[in-house]
Amino acid sequence: MVRTQIQLDEETFETVRGIAYREHLSISEVVRRCLRQALKGGQHGARRRKLTFIGAGASGRADLSERHDEALAEDFR
Repeated sequence: MVRTQIQLDEETFETVRGIAYREHLSISEVVRRCLRQALKGGQHGARRRKLTFIGAGASGRADLSERHDEALAEDFR
């Protein structure tokens, strides 16, 4: 297995934690099962088609993918 880290909003975390408790599973196992189910049966491809807008714009900044938080903070100043 590969160790990874994810961030969840409170509502999603509580839902996953509740499922883990009810089914006597670890939170990691619940997340693995959800991901397997979501990626099985072409659902992943359907999601990808919905995200066709990604990359549609141009900021003119070559480092935007690496420094997106700073760029966003600049825009809010």
